[in-house]
Amino acid sequence: MGWVDEFPHVLWASRTQKKTSNSETQFSLTYGTEAMIPAEFGSPSARTLAISSNEEELCLNLNLLEERRELALIREQNYKRQLQKYYDSKFQVCKFYAGDFVFRNNEASGQ
Repeated sequence: MGWVDEFPHVLWASRTQKKTSNSETQFSLTYGTEAMIPAEFGSPSARTLAISSNEEELCLNLNLLEERRELALIREQNYKRQLQKYYDSKFQVCKFYAGDFVFRNNEASGQ
């Protein structure tokens, strides 16, 4: 079995996993509801029964999808701002002046 056979499963996993930056899945931001794996359709569970009998709520979720996307965007921007603040606090400015001795890695410079 090659990577081509596994690719759809990897994409499904990526699209249905909550992202750290916005606490949403790509699937939910696209379709307005959480994804269900195919195995969930075969066996009756509380989740499948609730979704199949809740057509009005699914329509409402689609109507509120734009607001959900905007909230996800705000959370993502906040997350990025926190990351930048963290990395900026670790950054140290190093100034060099004419005549200073600096270490030069010959392998990196190609000489």
